[in-house]
Amino acid sequence: MHDVFSRLQGRLRHGLATQEILDGLARRGLIFYPYIVFEESPDARFDRAPALEKLNARRLTEDDAEQLATISVRPHGAEAIRKRFRRGEVGVGAFDGSTLVAYTWCDLERFGSIGQKGSRRALADDEAYLYDAFTLPAYRGHGLVPYLRSEVYKLMDAAGRRRLYSVSLFFNRSARRFKAKLGASAVELRLSINLFQRFKRDLRLRRYPTEPPARPA
Repeated sequence: MHDVFSRLQGRLRHGLATQEILDGLARRGLIFYPYIVFEESPDARFDRAPALEKLNARRLTEDDAEQLATISVRPHGAEAIRKRFRRGEVGVGAFDGSTLVAYTWCDLERFGSIGQKGSRRALADDEAYLYDAFTLPAYRGHGLVPYLRSEVYKLMDAAGRRRLYSVSLFFNRSARRFKAKLGASAVELRLSINLFQRFKRDLRLRRYPTEPPARPA
């Protein structure tokens, strides 16, 4: 009960009261998730804070699947993670010695859709979909995820993937502030609807004015 109360407190603190209601509906099979599609700049770069100088970042491989499964906040086993690599998805992780402490992923084939258990569309050869970033609690607060993001940008730029997309739930203010810190530009406001896996729609509610993503220093 204490864990549930603490989780609720944290969500309220980050402006997620409405999202908490929507998540409650989702657990009952009724998904109504408004979300924003962002475009991120492949030229943005973020340095490590002095407190993180001992960390090393690199591209992940199937050999890292066991560690990824251990620290992931989502219920993915090691074999499911290995399948990501076999599909050509790219993961980048930060390590303290040999210990994985943070990671992020990008898909080169499919643009994900929140709450749909599938993809919204196929990606073009110059596009990538960035998703699933996580940092162990002890390493948070030092800008580690932006640093990892810039490592992803380098890899994608080298691969000719210059149009980089990600999504954030509309009511998650902290996630939207993070995208602003990255210099990401809002592209679309969408609504994902999934009723008991029988009726599924992903609707565009608004297209934002076209602006190139910023390049934060």
